[in-house]
Formats: sequence, structure tokens, C-alpha cells
Amino acid sequence: LARRATLATIGGTTNFTPEQVVESMEKCVRRVLARENVALVVRGPRVAFASDGTEKTRQWAEKRRAAVSKHMADFCRQLHVQYVAYDFGSSPLDAPHDFQGDLVHSTASSHQDQGRLEGDALVRAWRGRLSKQTD
Repeated sequence: LARRATLATIGGTTNFTPEQVVESMEKCVRRVLARENVALVVRGPRVAFASDGTEKTRQWAEKRRAAVSKHMADFCRQLHVQYVAYDFGSSPLDAPHDFQGDLVHSTASSHQDQGRLEGDALVRAWRGRLSKQTD
């Protein structure tokens, strides 16, 4: 509650533009893929953080989150890299069962769901890598 009140009062913003995030992520992915015998999974942004909780800020944050997610999904598809997208809602308010009261930290059940989703992607990436080795 104190965190939300503070952010609503003083505000906050993201540290990087979507373009900066995408540029950095692309460099990381290419560097990892340059190594042999690597199975890679990229996880997309999960939360559109709107510091003041207003609808205008939520829309702004979701637009930025969605831009990064779409670009990275397309990029990963081109490189045959598993991508885990979190496109279930535009804010923690849209999935309150997934977040604790501060609307920042995930609940235990949300961590379990994420683990299953990301674990499945890791298995697909690993199997894909194994099939390339046997070809």
C-alpha cells in the first residue's frame, strides 16, 4: 500500500525506451546463439508498469510493453528461438490473482504458472537443439 501511494504521489517511469530494450535483447540473443550447443528461450516482458495507476499511464505502459513483446516475438521466430509471451492483460489490475497487494510481486500460484510455461519452452528448445544435433 505504501509503495502504491508513493508511486502515485511521485510517479516513476521506465529506465529504457522500447527501442533500447529491443537493441540490447537482440545483441544478447545473437551473442548466445553464436555459441554452439545452446538451447535458448527468451521471455518477454510480463507487466506493463503504470506508476500512477491512471488509465492514461496504463495505456502508455502497455503500448510500450506490447511493442517490445511483438518485436522480440518476431525476432525470435526468425531465428528459430523459443519465445515466451505474456500477453494476458495490460496491467496487474487485469490479473489481480497473479499479484500480491503491492501489484508488483507475483503470488506463489503465479510463480508456479510461470514456471510451467517457461519450463515447457525450455523443454521445446532443448528438444529442438537435440534434433538438430542428430540431423
